[in-house]
Amino acid sequence: MPSLRRLKQKHKDFEEIYEILSEKLRMLSRRYTIETDTAVKFKLKEEIKECEEEIEEIEEKLDDIEEKIENYQRGNHSQPIKKPQNVDTLYKVLLKLGYWQQQQLFEKIVRTHQESHGAFLIHGNYHNYGQGWLANRLAFKVAQDLVYKKIVIDLHRRSLRTDMSSIWEEFAGRISLAEESSPGEIVTGLLKLWQSQHVLICFNNVDESIEDNLRDLIDNLWTGLVQKISQHQPSQFKLLIFFLDYQGLVRSWNIGFVTDYQPDFKTRLPFELPEIIPFCHKTIRTWLDHQEDYLPETLSDDKEQTVKILLAKKGIPEPTFRKICELWGCNWYDQEEKWFRL
Repeated sequence: MPSLRRLKQKHKDFEEIYEILSEKLRMLSRRYTIETDTAVKFKLKEEIKECEEEIEEIEEKLDDIEEKIENYQRGNHSQPIKKPQNVDTLYKVLLKLGYWQQQQLFEKIVRTHQESHGAFLIHGNYHNYGQGWLANRLAFKVAQDLVYKKIVIDLHRRSLRTDMSSIWEEFAGRISLAEESSPGEIVTGLLKLWQSQHVLICFNNVDESIEDNLRDLIDNLWTGLVQKISQHQPSQFKLLIFFLDYQGLVRSWNIGFVTDYQPDFKTRLPFELPEIIPFCHKTIRTWLDHQEDYLPETLSDDKEQTVKILLAKKGIPEPTFRKICELWGCNWYDQEEKWFRL
């Protein structure tokens, strides 16, 4: 338990951050009110949303510190404060563990540069590296609204591994078009959906398909979308495509991906996010330190022991997540349907 002096200093620091963010929010709101340019107004709306999220996070930290100070002043500083252990809190703290390089590039594209669309290769050498978890984490970080259209196509199924026509037929059916619809008609249908909601597309197990099929999807779906989008007014919604590779094969195929955002490239080419690798000691320990206020004592009382327990899973993401859930008193498998919306 930190000393009262440290708690008060931490409270002061967060209050200063809170005031800065509040002033920033007021300024953005004033600019949004008087702005008439649609594109600028859209960017301001995104900045306002991001600022509100930061303020909410600071408010949670202030509430927690104030509770600790009150507990200390009542003479109960030797008693541990009961920390929230509900499933929603667990989900929020799990979203802060690892994948920082991937999230940094993703946010650089869709937040810093305000791109309304993007295609991303998410890859790692093994199936339990959390490719699907990361796709959900990224997609619903920016598409938090309840109004969205998701299209998930699993290329692992035998009928879709090599037959490109079957892939197009399924895609057409998932957006309520006739099965014989052409790629161009599918692109038009997607853009129509995009005008009123987020569109989140996930091609699962692309490594189980063949190189020509992925090239076809990029050339006829993604390139077609980019060309059409350039003719539309900026949308307040996101159109995102994720290609999930569970064997680390796709990056060796003769397909063009870019590994960083350059304004000249914009989003004409799909992005290759950094390769997913196992969590290391520093990653887990940093996460424990930053999330301490939200973790139960089973995880936070002895952080080094917790790191040791978690690294017994060799840093592989999904087994690590499952162990954290177990220490929390929750079953990872019971939450999969809720947490994996893509």
